[in-house]
Amino acid sequence: HNFAKTGMWKKIRVDILTRDNYTCKNCGINQEQAIENYKKEIETLGKELCEMTFGISSLQIAHIKAIKDKGSILDYDNLQTLCYKCHKEKTLLEKELRKQDSQNILIEEKELIENN
Repeated sequence: HNFAKTGMWKKIRVDILTRDNYTCKNCGINQEQAIENYKKEIETLGKELCEMTFGISSLQIAHIKAIKDKGSILDYDNLQTLCYKCHKEKTLLEKELRKQDSQNILIEEKELIENN
Protein backbone atom coordinates (compact mmCIF):
# COMPACT_ATOMS: atom_id res chain seq x y z
CA HIS A 1 0.00 0.00 0.00
CA ASN A 2 3.03 2.31 -0.26
CA PHE A 3 1.88 3.23 -3.76
CA ALA A 4 -1.20 4.87 -2.24
CA LYS A 5 1.10 7.50 -0.75
CA THR A 6 2.72 8.50 -4.03
CA GLY A 7 1.97 11.67 -5.94
CA MET A 8 0.87 9.62 -8.96
CA TRP A 9 -1.82 7.78 -6.95
CA LYS A 10 -2.98 11.00 -5.27
CA LYS A 11 -3.54 12.52 -8.72
CA ILE A 12 -5.37 9.42 -9.97
CA ARG A 13 -7.49 9.40 -6.81
CA VAL A 14 -8.59 13.01 -7.31
CA ASP A 15 -9.25 12.35 -11.00
CA ILE A 16 -11.49 9.36 -10.23
CA LEU A 17 -13.31 11.12 -7.38
CA THR A 18 -13.95 14.08 -9.68
CA ARG A 19 -15.06 11.87 -12.56
CA ASP A 20 -17.46 10.02 -10.21
CA ASN A 21 -18.71 13.30 -8.72
CA TYR A 22 -17.52 12.30 -5.22
CA THR A 23 -20.29 9.69 -5.16
CA CYS A 24 -20.18 5.95 -4.40
CA LYS A 25 -20.76 4.12 -7.70
CA ASN A 26 -22.48 1.27 -5.87
CA CYS A 27 -24.93 2.80 -3.40
CA GLY A 28 -24.96 6.40 -4.66
CA ILE A 29 -24.17 8.22 -1.43
CA ASN A 30 -22.19 11.44 -1.61
CA GLN A 31 -19.05 12.36 0.32
CA GLU A 32 -20.92 13.98 3.22
CA GLN A 33 -23.10 10.88 3.71
CA ALA A 34 -20.06 8.62 3.35
CA ILE A 35 -18.27 10.55 6.10
CA GLU A 36 -21.26 10.13 8.43
CA ASN A 37 -21.43 6.39 7.70
CA TYR A 38 -17.69 6.04 8.27
CA LYS A 39 -17.99 7.80 11.63
CA LYS A 40 -20.70 5.30 12.63
CA GLU A 41 -18.47 2.43 11.53
CA ILE A 42 -15.64 3.80 13.67
CA GLU A 43 -18.00 4.01 16.66
CA THR A 44 -19.00 0.37 16.10
CA LEU A 45 -15.67 -1.24 15.20
CA GLY A 46 -13.16 1.26 16.54
CA LYS A 47 -10.91 3.58 14.60
CA GLU A 48 -7.88 1.30 14.66
CA LEU A 49 -9.74 -1.64 13.13
CA CYS A 50 -11.30 0.54 10.42
CA GLU A 51 -7.92 2.01 9.47
CA MET A 52 -6.21 -1.37 9.52
CA THR A 53 -8.75 -2.98 7.23
CA PHE A 54 -9.74 -0.33 4.71
CA GLY A 55 -7.83 2.86 5.37
CA ILE A 56 -9.01 6.17 6.73
CA SER A 57 -11.04 7.50 3.84
CA SER A 58 -14.83 7.57 3.72
CA LEU A 59 -14.79 7.54 -0.11
CA GLN A 60 -12.21 5.24 -1.59
CA ILE A 61 -10.90 4.33 -5.00
CA ALA A 62 -11.43 0.65 -5.75
CA HIS A 63 -10.51 -1.57 -8.63
CA ILE A 64 -13.55 -2.83 -10.50
CA LYS A 65 -11.68 -6.03 -11.34
CA ALA A 66 -9.34 -6.74 -8.44
CA ILE A 67 -5.59 -6.77 -9.02
CA LYS A 68 -5.56 -10.33 -7.60
CA ASP A 69 -7.96 -11.25 -10.40
CA LYS A 70 -5.61 -9.70 -12.99
CA GLY A 71 -7.34 -6.33 -13.08
CA SER A 72 -5.40 -3.36 -14.39
CA ILE A 73 -3.77 -1.34 -11.62
CA LEU A 74 -3.82 2.16 -13.10
CA ASP A 75 -6.39 1.98 -15.88
CA TYR A 76 -9.04 4.61 -15.14
CA ASP A 77 -11.65 2.29 -16.67
CA ASN A 78 -10.86 -0.24 -13.91
CA LEU A 79 -11.17 2.29 -11.09
CA GLN A 80 -14.27 3.48 -9.32
CA THR A 81 -15.30 5.48 -6.27
CA LEU A 82 -16.81 3.41 -3.47
CA CYS A 83 -17.80 4.35 0.04
CA TYR A 84 -16.02 2.58 2.88
CA LYS A 85 -18.94 0.17 3.41
CA CYS A 86 -19.36 -0.81 -0.24
CA HIS A 87 -15.61 -1.24 -0.67
CA LYS A 88 -15.49 -3.51 2.37
CA GLU A 89 -18.45 -5.58 1.11
CA LYS A 90 -16.97 -5.85 -2.40
CA THR A 91 -13.61 -7.01 -1.04
CA LEU A 92 -15.19 -9.62 1.24
CA LEU A 93 -17.34 -10.93 -1.63
CA GLU A 94 -14.30 -11.18 -3.92
CA LYS A 95 -12.41 -13.14 -1.26
CA GLU A 96 -15.34 -15.54 -0.87
CA LEU A 97 -15.64 -16.01 -4.64
CA ARG A 98 -11.89 -16.72 -4.92
CA LYS A 99 -12.21 -19.27 -2.12
CA GLN A 100 -15.14 -20.97 -3.89
CA ASP A 101 -13.21 -20.99 -7.17
CA SER A 102 -10.25 -22.64 -5.45
CA GLN A 103 -12.51 -25.28 -3.91
CA ASN A 104 -14.15 -25.96 -7.29
CA ILE A 105 -10.75 -26.39 -8.94
CA LEU A 106 -9.70 -28.87 -6.23
CA ILE A 107 -12.93 -30.85 -6.71
CA GLU A 108 -12.44 -30.92 -10.49
CA GLU A 109 -8.82 -32.05 -10.10
CA LYS A 110 -9.85 -34.78 -7.67
CA GLU A 111 -12.53 -36.01 -10.11
CA LEU A 112 -10.01 -36.05 -12.97
CA ILE A 113 -7.59 -38.11 -10.91
CA GLU A 114 -10.32 -40.54 -9.83
CA ASN A 115 -11.59 -40.99 -13.40
CA ASN A 116 -8.16 -41.74 -14.87
